Amino acid sequence: MKVVEPLSSALLITACVYVAGISQYSELMRFFGVNPAFSQPAIDKIFYDGGLITFEVFMGHLWFFVVCVLIAAIIVVCIVFLRSYGDKTIRVYYFSVVCQSLRRISEFLDGCSGLVVFIYLIFLTFASYEKAKIDGEKVGQSFISVCHAVELRKDGKTLKGCAFSKDRDAIWFYSIDDGDLKAKSKPLSELDQITYFDPVAN
Repeated sequence: MKVVEPLSSALLITACVYVAGISQYSELMRFFGVNPAFSQPAIDKIFYDGGLITFEVFMGHLWFFVVCVLIAAIIVVCIVFLRSYGDKTIRVYYFSVVCQSLRRISEFLDGCSGLVVFIYLIFLTFASYEKAKIDGEKVGQSFISVCHAVELRKDGKTLKGCAFSKDRDAIWFYSIDDGDLKAKSKPLSELDQITYFDPVAN
Protein backbone atom coordinates (compact mmCIF):
# COMPACT_ATOMS: atom_id res chain seq x y z
CA MET A 1 0.00 0.00 0.00
CA LYS A 2 2.91 2.37 0.68
CA VAL A 3 3.82 2.10 -3.02
CA VAL A 4 0.31 1.87 -4.50
CA GLU A 5 -1.14 4.96 -2.80
CA PRO A 6 1.52 7.45 -4.02
CA LEU A 7 1.36 5.99 -7.54
CA SER A 8 -2.44 6.16 -7.56
CA SER A 9 -2.34 9.75 -6.32
CA ALA A 10 0.20 10.70 -8.98
CA LEU A 11 -1.94 9.14 -11.72
CA LEU A 12 -5.07 10.88 -10.44
CA ILE A 13 -3.31 14.25 -10.29
CA THR A 14 -1.99 13.74 -13.84
CA ALA A 15 -5.49 12.83 -15.03
CA CYS A 16 -6.91 15.85 -13.21
CA VAL A 17 -4.45 18.22 -14.90
CA TYR A 18 -5.06 16.65 -18.32
CA VAL A 19 -8.85 16.84 -17.95
CA ALA A 20 -8.63 20.52 -17.00
CA GLY A 21 -6.33 21.35 -19.92
CA ILE A 22 -8.30 19.49 -22.56
CA SER A 23 -11.59 20.85 -21.21
CA GLN A 24 -10.38 24.44 -21.52
CA TYR A 25 -9.08 23.86 -25.04
CA SER A 26 -12.25 22.08 -26.16
CA GLU A 27 -14.43 24.88 -24.80
CA LEU A 28 -12.29 27.43 -26.66
CA MET A 29 -12.76 25.57 -29.94
CA ARG A 30 -16.51 25.19 -29.37
CA PHE A 31 -16.71 28.92 -28.70
CA PHE A 32 -15.61 29.49 -32.30
CA GLY A 33 -17.92 26.77 -33.62
CA VAL A 34 -15.18 24.21 -34.20
CA ASN A 35 -15.52 20.56 -33.23
CA PRO A 36 -12.57 19.84 -30.86
CA ALA A 37 -12.17 16.42 -32.49
CA PHE A 38 -10.72 18.13 -35.58
CA SER A 39 -7.89 19.76 -33.63
CA GLN A 40 -4.84 18.10 -32.12
CA PRO A 41 -3.45 20.35 -29.35
CA ALA A 42 0.14 19.99 -28.17
CA ILE A 43 0.31 17.81 -25.07
CA ASP A 44 2.71 20.19 -23.29
CA LYS A 45 0.25 23.08 -23.69
CA ILE A 46 -2.58 20.91 -22.36
CA PHE A 47 -0.61 20.00 -19.24
CA TYR A 48 0.63 23.57 -18.76
CA ASP A 49 -2.85 25.13 -18.95
CA GLY A 50 -4.38 22.28 -16.97
CA GLY A 51 -1.73 22.59 -14.30
CA LEU A 52 -2.43 26.30 -13.84
CA ILE A 53 -6.17 25.69 -13.56
CA THR A 54 -5.80 22.78 -11.14
CA PHE A 55 -3.36 24.72 -8.96
CA GLU A 56 -5.72 27.71 -8.83
CA VAL A 57 -8.63 25.48 -7.79
CA PHE A 58 -6.48 23.69 -5.20
CA MET A 59 -5.30 26.97 -3.67
CA GLY A 60 -8.93 28.08 -3.42
CA HIS A 61 -9.80 24.88 -1.54
CA LEU A 62 -6.72 25.23 0.69
CA TRP A 63 -7.56 28.83 1.56
CA PHE A 64 -11.16 27.84 2.36
CA PHE A 65 -9.93 24.98 4.58
CA VAL A 66 -7.48 27.23 6.47
CA VAL A 67 -10.15 29.87 7.05
CA CYS A 68 -12.60 27.22 8.35
CA VAL A 69 -9.97 25.79 10.73
CA LEU A 70 -9.12 29.24 12.07
CA ILE A 71 -12.79 30.11 12.61
CA ALA A 72 -13.40 26.77 14.35
CA ALA A 73 -10.34 27.29 16.59
CA ILE A 74 -11.47 30.80 17.55
CA ILE A 75 -14.98 29.56 18.33
CA VAL A 76 -13.66 26.70 20.50
CA VAL A 77 -11.32 29.02 22.42
CA CYS A 78 -14.12 31.54 23.00
CA ILE A 79 -16.51 28.83 24.23
CA VAL A 80 -13.91 27.41 26.61
CA PHE A 81 -13.11 30.81 28.11
CA LEU A 82 -16.78 31.76 28.45
CA ARG A 83 -17.76 28.49 30.13
CA SER A 84 -14.73 28.48 32.43
CA TYR A 85 -14.58 32.17 33.21
CA GLY A 86 -12.80 32.68 36.54
CA ASP A 87 -12.04 28.98 37.08
CA LYS A 88 -8.60 27.92 35.85
CA THR A 89 -9.16 24.23 36.71
CA ILE A 90 -12.24 23.90 34.50
CA ARG A 91 -10.45 25.79 31.74
CA VAL A 92 -7.55 23.33 31.79
CA TYR A 93 -10.03 20.45 31.78
CA TYR A 94 -11.88 21.81 28.73
CA PHE A 95 -8.63 22.33 26.84
CA SER A 96 -7.52 18.78 27.63
CA VAL A 97 -10.83 17.47 26.29
CA VAL A 98 -10.35 19.50 23.11
CA CYS A 99 -6.79 18.19 22.69
CA GLN A 100 -7.95 14.59 23.14
CA SER A 101 -10.71 15.11 20.58
CA LEU A 102 -8.24 16.57 18.09
CA ARG A 103 -5.91 13.61 18.68
CA ARG A 104 -8.72 11.13 17.98
CA ILE A 105 -9.67 12.99 14.80
CA SER A 106 -6.02 13.02 13.71
CA GLU A 107 -5.70 9.27 14.33
CA PHE A 108 -8.91 8.61 12.39
CA LEU A 109 -7.77 10.69 9.40
CA ASP A 110 -4.34 9.05 9.49
CA GLY A 111 -5.98 5.63 9.32
CA CYS A 112 -8.03 6.49 6.25
CA SER A 113 -5.74 9.10 4.67
CA GLY A 114 -5.55 7.16 1.40
CA LEU A 115 -9.33 7.17 1.02
CA VAL A 116 -9.57 10.86 1.95
CA VAL A 117 -6.93 11.81 -0.63
CA PHE A 118 -8.61 9.62 -3.27
CA ILE A 119 -12.02 11.23 -2.68
CA TYR A 120 -10.53 14.73 -2.69
CA LEU A 121 -8.65 14.15 -5.96
CA ILE A 122 -11.88 13.03 -7.61
CA PHE A 123 -13.60 16.15 -6.31
CA LEU A 124 -10.64 18.28 -7.48
CA THR A 125 -10.92 16.74 -10.96
CA PHE A 126 -14.59 17.68 -11.31
CA ALA A 127 -13.98 21.17 -9.87
CA SER A 128 -11.06 21.76 -12.26
CA TYR A 129 -13.14 20.49 -15.18
CA GLU A 130 -15.94 22.97 -14.46
CA LYS A 131 -13.53 25.86 -14.00
CA ALA A 132 -11.68 24.95 -17.20
CA LYS A 133 -14.93 25.18 -19.18
CA ILE A 134 -15.55 28.67 -17.81
CA ASP A 135 -11.95 29.71 -18.49
CA GLY A 136 -12.13 28.34 -22.04
CA GLU A 137 -15.10 30.55 -22.82
CA LYS A 138 -13.34 33.55 -21.26
CA VAL A 139 -10.27 32.90 -23.41
CA GLY A 140 -12.51 32.77 -26.49
CA GLN A 141 -14.10 36.09 -25.57
CA SER A 142 -10.65 37.64 -25.13
CA PHE A 143 -9.70 36.54 -28.66
CA ILE A 144 -12.88 38.16 -29.95
CA SER A 145 -12.25 41.46 -28.16
CA VAL A 146 -8.59 41.55 -29.25
CA CYS A 147 -7.55 40.44 -32.73
CA HIS A 148 -4.21 38.63 -32.89
CA ALA A 149 -3.69 39.39 -36.57
CA VAL A 150 -1.81 36.92 -38.77
CA GLU A 151 -0.86 36.80 -42.42
CA LEU A 152 -0.55 33.40 -44.06
CA ARG A 153 1.35 32.95 -47.32
CA LYS A 154 1.35 30.05 -49.76
CA ASP A 155 2.59 30.14 -53.36
CA GLY A 156 2.37 33.92 -53.48
CA LYS A 157 -1.18 34.02 -52.14
CA THR A 158 -1.94 35.85 -48.90
CA LEU A 159 -4.66 35.15 -46.37
CA LYS A 160 -5.34 37.38 -43.36
CA GLY A 161 -7.28 36.76 -40.17
CA CYS A 162 -7.27 36.80 -36.38
CA ALA A 163 -5.56 33.75 -34.88
CA PHE A 164 -7.04 32.04 -31.83
CA SER A 165 -5.25 28.70 -31.69
CA LYS A 166 -2.32 26.77 -33.08
CA ASP A 167 -2.11 23.02 -32.67
CA ARG A 168 0.37 20.42 -33.86
CA ASP A 169 -0.94 20.36 -37.42
CA ALA A 170 -2.73 23.63 -38.17
CA ILE A 171 -3.25 27.25 -37.28
CA TRP A 172 -6.80 28.34 -36.49
CA PHE A 173 -8.05 31.84 -37.20
CA TYR A 174 -11.25 33.71 -37.81
CA SER A 175 -12.49 36.51 -40.02
CA ILE A 176 -15.59 38.62 -39.69
CA ASP A 177 -17.51 38.79 -42.97
CA ASP A 178 -20.75 40.81 -43.10
CA GLY A 179 -20.95 40.70 -39.30
CA ASP A 180 -20.60 36.90 -39.16
CA LEU A 181 -17.61 35.27 -37.51
CA LYS A 182 -16.14 32.46 -39.58
CA ALA A 183 -13.51 30.15 -38.11
CA LYS A 184 -11.00 28.62 -40.51
CA SER A 185 -7.79 26.64 -40.39
CA LYS A 186 -4.76 26.02 -42.55
CA PRO A 187 -2.38 23.05 -42.23
CA LEU A 188 1.07 24.22 -41.20
CA SER A 189 2.67 21.92 -43.79
CA GLU A 190 0.91 23.82 -46.61
CA LEU A 191 2.10 27.29 -45.58
CA ASP A 192 5.30 28.96 -46.70
CA GLN A 193 5.23 31.72 -44.07
CA ILE A 194 3.22 32.89 -41.07
CA THR A 195 3.53 36.53 -40.04
CA TYR A 196 2.23 37.65 -36.66
CA PHE A 197 1.23 41.25 -35.98
CA ASP A 198 0.64 43.17 -32.79
CA PRO A 199 -2.76 42.52 -31.18
CA VAL A 200 -5.42 45.09 -32.04
CA ALA A 201 -8.73 45.68 -30.25
CA ASN A 202 -11.75 44.77 -32.38
